[in-house]
Amino acid sequence: MEWLKGWAGAIVWRFCKGRLEVLVIDSKSVDSRYSKKPTQTKFPGGGRKKRKKERTPVLTMRRELWEETGLRLKPAVVPEEIHVVVENFPMFFYLIKEEDLEGKIRMHEILDGTDRLSSPYWISDEEAIKKVFRTHQMALLKALQHLGLMRK
Repeated sequence: MEWLKGWAGAIVWRFCKGRLEVLVIDSKSVDSRYSKKPTQTKFPGGGRKKRKKERTPVLTMRRELWEETGLRLKPAVVPEEIHVVVENFPMFFYLIKEEDLEGKIRMHEILDGTDRLSSPYWISDEEAIKKVFRTHQMALLKALQHLGLMRK
């Protein structure tokens, strides 16, 4: 069955100096109708593009990861999926270890539609739980639980 609606993204993670870190991006609308809204911190990802032949959420995640970070998932890697549904809108997050990626992190801002995206950066899981967009926070908590890293 073809994937018709939803959002797909990557929770890229690593351990650095004994602490868990995740890769995030700050997103700020440049559309005058929304530009007064605060900057949102999110995981790399986005919606399915109808013009593209993206029959699965993982294909969308692969494209979005490349476009937003400059990183590609190695071809043989099959990432684990974290599924979140918000108001009947499906969101698919894929857990990806830093070592399962190739390429170099994009080091400049980009314009993605009507959003200005910062260069990707690493933050601790504790900071991410407080900082990321609400739906992404739900996925991060599920991911930490899945990885056996949920803090009390």
